[in-house]
Amino acid sequence: MNLKLIKNAENVEDSILLGNDKILVKEYFDSKYPGIRQAKYYIYNLTTNEKYEILPKFFKLDIFRIVDAGKRKEYVYFVQYNNHDGVFNFVRYDYKTKKILVLYTIHEDIKKFYTDKKLSIFVLDESNIIVQTEKLRRNLSDNYEGYFDFELMLYMSKEGKSYTVVDENFVNNGISDMIPVSDNLLAIKTGFSLLEDDRYQILDKFEVSVESVSLVNTKQLISDLIINQNSIIMDNIDQAYYKQTIPYISASGDYLIYSKIDNETREESIFFYNTVNKTVLTCINKDITNAKKLAQPLVIHNKPYIRVNKSKKTEFLNLKNKKIELSFASDKIINDICGDIFIITEQKKGLFGNIKNYICVYKYPTMAILHSEKGEYRYSLYDGDSLYIFEK
Repeated sequence: MNLKLIKNAENVEDSILLGNDKILVKEYFDSKYPGIRQAKYYIYNLTTNEKYEILPKFFKLDIFRIVDAGKRKEYVYFVQYNNHDGVFNFVRYDYKTKKILVLYTIHEDIKKFYTDKKLSIFVLDESNIIVQTEKLRRNLSDNYEGYFDFELMLYMSKEGKSYTVVDENFVNNGISDMIPVSDNLLAIKTGFSLLEDDRYQILDKFEVSVESVSLVNTKQLISDLIINQNSIIMDNIDQAYYKQTIPYISASGDYLIYSKIDNETREESIFFYNTVNKTVLTCINKDITNAKKLAQPLVIHNKPYIRVNKSKKTEFLNLKNKKIELSFASDKIINDICGDIFIITEQKKGLFGNIKNYICVYKYPTMAILHSEKGEYRYSLYDGDSLYIFEK
């Protein structure tokens, strides 16, 4: 493993590792449009310690939700807004060649996007996107405004063609998340969680969406959308409705991770679905009243674990053997866990008895120390080969 420490790092918490020792750094500022932030994007070369802004003359807004569902981050995507003619351009920027391509153009009054409409753009590959329009509506009791009617479209930028999405699941429930599991396999969550805003107590049964977790081949998904399939062929992993809700999905190693909350008992069932051998490991977490109380599942060295935070220590439960395999005293701050690498801040006494913070890097399972250096941890990025630790 290649380890690099970057000192005096600033504004890296919202960054993405691109490859070739380059990261994308985003910065946000208030704009003149209510509730909409202006955005600036920078490419930071960690080898040369150089940073440049991507197309500074382009006025960029953090207005639409952009989900890059590609496993390899080959491009940077952003929204450019021309306030003279009210045009939004969804732009793809190639950070290797510094060339741009406008993938999609939207003609719309910006005021609608801070009153009654949202837009999500899901990038399937370098030229195919799903545009999901979410129109805000109130519930029947007229005491909540936070769920949506959906319209979806597949747009193929190379051909300049668009296809209306008619799949009942997508149209009725909307896509809430889409993440890459491998180069050509996507995990898709449809339907929106009832945990947010405690929607279970607000919405009637027939108002809520059906939530589901599925796997689908990216190329197959595009093909099915083109031929206007009413029911897209997907490998349905799990489903929830009304009395149960799915607050999140994530992917790590061979595992797709998600949980289901029983809205009456407030019990959370955590699932580790192995995408290779199709096996499932699960455990229970009780008394879930808000998102902060959700369990902390993770994959270490391609093994499923649950992180358990206690008052005097932090433990890691191996779900396969049901044993606590790792334990850290509360004075050791676990900054991040990347694959089989633990980044921990430890306090050590100096020559004159003063306490100093040290960033220590350990490798699981032996927990051999790979590096220890005085410093203040800020952020880390890991791509499986290189680990970048940013210090304050």
